[in-house]
Amino acid sequence: MGAGAYPQAVPSTRHIPAHPGELSPEWVTTAMRAAGTIGSDVEVVGLRLDELGNGGVGLSGETVRVTLTYRGTDDALAGLPESVIAKFPTREAANRGMIETYDCYAREIHFYRDLAAEVPLRIPRHYGSDFDPARFRRANDAAARMVDRLPTRAHLALTRDVTKFMRPTKRRYALLLEDMGPSMTVHDLVDPPPRARLEQILDALAELHATFWGRHDLADHPVSRPLVSTMPGTFVNVMRARNKPLAEQRWADWLTPADVAMFDTAGDRFVADLATVNTPMTFVHGDPRSDNILFDGGDPILLDWAQPGFAHPGFDVGYVLGSSLRIAESSDIGALVARYGDRLSERGVDLDPAVLAAGIGAAARSMIVQQLNSLTVLIGDYGEAGLPTDIWTPRLLAVAHAYQD
Repeated sequence: MGAGAYPQAVPSTRHIPAHPGELSPEWVTTAMRAAGTIGSDVEVVGLRLDELGNGGVGLSGETVRVTLTYRGTDDALAGLPESVIAKFPTREAANRGMIETYDCYAREIHFYRDLAAEVPLRIPRHYGSDFDPARFRRANDAAARMVDRLPTRAHLALTRDVTKFMRPTKRRYALLLEDMGPSMTVHDLVDPPPRARLEQILDALAELHATFWGRHDLADHPVSRPLVSTMPGTFVNVMRARNKPLAEQRWADWLTPADVAMFDTAGDRFVADLATVNTPMTFVHGDPRSDNILFDGGDPILLDWAQPGFAHPGFDVGYVLGSSLRIAESSDIGALVARYGDRLSERGVDLDPAVLAAGIGAAARSMIVQQLNSLTVLIGDYGEAGLPTDIWTPRLLAVAHAYQD
C-alpha cells in the first residue's frame, strides 16, 4: 500500500503501446532512435513476439521477447540486436494500483535513461522507452499524508477493496531492454540461490553502494522515492487490525511466540525503522530478491530497477538475506554480512558494523510489516508453494531475530 492518491497522466497524442499487443514497428523504430540504439538510416519493419519461459507475466509486469526485422544498409545494421525484451505494467488491477503508488514503472525508465551508464554491474542495456509523465505529485503526496493521519477504522475501510483504494491509472509505460538470452538461470523464492551465489549478489551490491556513496544529488532524482512505505500510519494500523490475525491463523503450524512478538515489535518500530532504512547514504537497488537476478556463470545480472532510492545500504543487504537465504542456512547470516562489509571496505567505504546491523534489522522488520499486509493485497502465487509472503516471511523473521537489539 502506498499513497492512495496517484500522479495522473499528462494527456499525450503520441502513440505509446500499453501492452505487447500494441507494439508496432513504427513505435519500436521511434523509441530505438530516441535512445540512440539505431540511426535515422535504420528502420524496424517487422516484429515477432514470443512469450518468455514464465509466460511473461509476473506480479508487477508483463514481458515478451521481440525479434526484430530491420531495413538498412549492411554497415548500418552491423551489431544491432536481433531481439529485445519489452516490458509493460501488469494487467492485474490491484497489483498495478499498488505499484503505481510508488511510480515504479516510470522510475525504472528514468533509471535506464539517466543512471544505468554509471552502474558498475552487469545490467541489461536500454534500447528504447516511452511513458506518460505524471502531474499533481505534490498535491497527491499531501493528500496521502492527510489520509495517513486518519483513524484505524478509516484505514480499514479504505483498504477493504484495494482495487478502489489503489486504483491503477491510465498512464502508459513501455521499455525495451537487452535480451540476455534464454540460457540464464533465475532462482526464485521457492528455490533460492546457493550460498556461493548469495555471496556474488552481496559483492555486486557492495560495488553498487560504493560507487554511489555520498551522491546526495540522487536523493531528489525522479528515480528515488522513500523505501517500503510513504504511509506508515496506514501500514501499521491495517497490519495490526486485519493482517496480523490472518497471519497468525494462516501460519499457526510454524509460528513461535517469539515470531508473534516480532510482529508486534515490527509494528511498534515501523516509523523509526523507516527513518533508518531511508537514511541518505547511497543509491540502493531496493528490490534485490533472487527473482530479479540472472546468472550465466559470470557475475550476476541485476534486473528490475523499479524501486531504487538514496538510502541505507543495509536495506539491500537485509532484503537479499530476508528473501533469499534458506531457513536451514540462517546461521550463515553473520558471515555473509561480514563479507559484504569487507567488500565495501575494499572499495574505500568503511561502514561501522553497528550502523550496518541497524540498517539490516530495520529492513527486516519493516519488510515484515509489508509482507503481512501483502496477504490481502497482492494477486499471484507460486502454486503449491503458496503466496510469496508464505515463503518470504519466515526468512525475514530469521534475519529480524538475528538483528534485534
